[in-house]
Amino acid sequence: MEEKKPKRKLKPSRIVLLVLMLVVFMFGGVGLGYVVGAIKNMPEWDPSKLNASETTFIYDSKGELVSRLHYVENREKVKLSRMPDHLKNAFLATEDDKFYDHPGFRIDAIARAVIANIVGGWGSEGGSTITIQLVNHAFFNQSKEKKLERKIQELILAVQMERKYTKDEILEMYLNRIYFDGGAYGVQAAAEYYFGKKVEDLELGESAMLAGLAKGPARYSPYRHPEAAKDRQATVLDRMVTCGYITEAQAKQAKDEPFKLVKKEESANKNAYQYFIDYVFEEGVELLEKSGIENPEQAMYHDGLRIFTTMDSKIQKTAEDIYAQDKYFPPSKNGQIVQSAIAVVNPKNGEIKALVGGRNVDQKRSFNRATDAKRQPGSSFKPIAVYAPALIKGFGPGTVLEDSPVTYTIGGTNWTPRNYNNQYLGPITMRTAVQLSVNTYAVKMLDIIGPAEGLKFAQSMGISTLVSKGAKNDVNLSLALGGLTHGVTPLEMAAAYAVFANQGVYNKPFAISKITDKDGQIIYEHRPEQRVVMDPQSAYLMTHLLQSVMVPPGTGAKAAIGRPAAGKTGTTNDDTNAWFVGYTPDFAAAVWMGYDNQNMSMKNVYGGNYPGPIWKAVMTKAHEGLPVRSFPVPAGLTEATVCKVSGKLSNGVCPAENLVKEIFAQGKVPTEVCSMHVQAEICAESGLLATVHCPTRITEVFVKRSETGPPPGEPIEDDLPW
Repeated sequence: MEEKKPKRKLKPSRIVLLVLMLVVFMFGGVGLGYVVGAIKNMPEWDPSKLNASETTFIYDSKGELVSRLHYVENREKVKLSRMPDHLKNAFLATEDDKFYDHPGFRIDAIARAVIANIVGGWGSEGGSTITIQLVNHAFFNQSKEKKLERKIQELILAVQMERKYTKDEILEMYLNRIYFDGGAYGVQAAAEYYFGKKVEDLELGESAMLAGLAKGPARYSPYRHPEAAKDRQATVLDRMVTCGYITEAQAKQAKDEPFKLVKKEESANKNAYQYFIDYVFEEGVELLEKSGIENPEQAMYHDGLRIFTTMDSKIQKTAEDIYAQDKYFPPSKNGQIVQSAIAVVNPKNGEIKALVGGRNVDQKRSFNRATDAKRQPGSSFKPIAVYAPALIKGFGPGTVLEDSPVTYTIGGTNWTPRNYNNQYLGPITMRTAVQLSVNTYAVKMLDIIGPAEGLKFAQSMGISTLVSKGAKNDVNLSLALGGLTHGVTPLEMAAAYAVFANQGVYNKPFAISKITDKDGQIIYEHRPEQRVVMDPQSAYLMTHLLQSVMVPPGTGAKAAIGRPAAGKTGTTNDDTNAWFVGYTPDFAAAVWMGYDNQNMSMKNVYGGNYPGPIWKAVMTKAHEGLPVRSFPVPAGLTEATVCKVSGKLSNGVCPAENLVKEIFAQGKVPTEVCSMHVQAEICAESGLLATVHCPTRITEVFVKRSETGPPPGEPIEDDLPW
């Protein structure tokens, strides 16, 4: 402040409180010498001394500098008198409702913190007031631990600040200093950044949203986490009601109003690798917080960190170039563009190699559909929830089920799953069902192994969005067709398919391999988070099945890249979402496509005709310069010739065109012979079974059916859109 207010005398009552506080610390196990040492080492009292921000550098997987995060001088100091009362009250209600009554600290909050710290260790709870928060931001670097010495220093400096400044001055400095994400510091910059208006023009709901950001600017960003931001806003409004600042009716009205956010347009070169960098920022904040860094969002912008990532710049640039070309996407409708996202991971270790979270990125920290958009996966979920767990249970690529109409009664309601084209093939193998994306087969197989088993396995593959209990859950047969409560993200789908490529081992995907401070001291270093999900034999069988999808008449034939690859298409029955998820021994990638408005459907857009070619274009470039590698075949597998109508060994009369060479886990080769192909004499004249009166008899082979349905092998169209 340019002109200081007269110093306020430290009242005897405040001295008593301070002494009591120090005594509590001493009885908490800290000696008098420790307190004296804390005072001796206390930062110099200098209100003009602020932490100098230093650029954080971000590197790709080869150690090349790809981006910088730095303090942007996006701050316009404003007088407290310009700020609307509801803005000030929102912060007071949320951060320090006794601000105007305490001497810089609250003895009740300190008592709670001391108890929590004794029980849970120092740093479990801080008991901070607005004054202490301001002291912390102004005079301290962001250390890795909430050391007791520092807490004592914060309290003493807070008392000094209260002596030198009025409450209004302290509140004004605080509101002009705190960080609101997106490089916005202070309430004026935040008002411009989020709402495109001056601070004095903020409405109640907008003020409550800004106050909610103080607890975690990245976590409650309305651009990237709108639901969390809305929930946090509601919490602030409820606190304002409790404190008597607003009425219940005012709170309800503000809660019902949608956010009216503005977009910050930036030049294309500034947005290079933007979605990946955005994810690095979020992951970095989380990792720094777990490492004990206070104010991790501010540390990412201010502390000169060195962040080493897993990004492959070549793959990332390729994906961004493809997403900038309209030819890879269907036409817009009603002024809305079809959105899309892609995630690419390394199956061997979980490294995220590329992320594109949408088309036409126009701002930093925007909604990342690759990591945050939960969308219905359609048939691309079949390998995860049906076929992989079925393989583990001993079923195989040659297992035959009847592809025919079926109706289930679920919760008193009849449900009849149908194939996309309403055609049915009769008895088919698992390989045919996977290759042609046959729905009835998948549902019948899930009914055999049990929906609970399918859901449990999907969760083990890293799918975190499934609902296992409650009135509305995913433990039902629609799981087979990807009909989920919340949907899945492209990143989790890519990581799940990577399990098949990695012989049954799941690796949690990650974007940051190491973080150091400006001097090279390691703050964080990645440790693999992996687990064995399925045996190598079952994983290879799943890969062998999914390779069939990539060749005609497979639904993913348009995604073939001229080297060993496996994948699966997915399209929801309302045409709102289309997927292609696939992998090679080197990379796994998931492509999603659809409108942001999930009530809008896409016409003639299927997993194989738009997402598939995007997957092909990115993966083709990603593999340039890499040797062609086949999927490793584990021991414990064997081949046998079986009848594809029965799934059993030939009985000697099975037609040659029905005999196929299939792969099995050892011990799972069928021992029974086909009972479906039978020979019978018919009358050449009538075509009916011959009787004693038939003049000319001929012997033919027929299929003896145990279940009604169409003849086996009924021809269907190539390139099924499902």
